[in-house]
Amino acid sequence: MPTPQTRRFQGTWLGRPGTQLEHRLASGPTGLRAIFHQWADEPTGQFRLVEGDARKGTLVEHVVVDGVDAGAVAEWVAANG
Repeated sequence: MPTPQTRRFQGTWLGRPGTQLEHRLASGPTGLRAIFHQWADEPTGQFRLVEGDARKGTLVEHVVVDGVDAGAVAEWVAANG
């Protein structure tokens, strides 16, 4: 299995700026991945464990957790790749 890869996106969603971290746990763009999304004006964010492709209607959300501390996510990413 390839080394997990983390990508950071900064952009605007629904007219609001934010940051998204995507950590791929399986190979391929639609494989299992952990996603953390935080709006720029909020101290906490949302964590999701997903796989599949939303554009093709195959996205499956295995876990969704709101109110996740961004610092805890940054520590986890630093420790895990």
